[in-house]
Amino acid sequence: MDHQGNDDRKVISRRKMLEKFGIIVGTTAFAATIGAGPAYGFRGGGSGCGSECNSPPKHSKAYAQYQDHPNKDGQSCVGCIFFSPAKAAGQMGSCSIVSGEISPYGWCRLFVQNQAPQFPGDGG
Repeated sequence: MDHQGNDDRKVISRRKMLEKFGIIVGTTAFAATIGAGPAYGFRGGGSGCGSECNSPPKHSKAYAQYQDHPNKDGQSCVGCIFFSPAKAAGQMGSCSIVSGEISPYGWCRLFVQNQAPQFPGDGG
């Protein structure tokens, strides 16, 4: 084998190789965090900051397009998986993903129908 011939292979320096590797890793990490969406699995550290540390970040009412009445199909917050009713009758409830007081008769674009659990033999 003659190694002095016309070899068409490019020689890449270690520095260039590490630069390209760093760009690929950085871009991949950035893309993964952008595509992750809201951190609903968030658990804060043990810094003694109360229940806010264990709560997922909430959307504003404007972002959720919240309205204090049902939508045109009759869907309302009381039928949503994210809604928590008030402890006393006549008071506003809360939502696990939208901030502020929430009416059980309200609705937003993040609505997800609460499905009753299905048990064997109940026709479902």
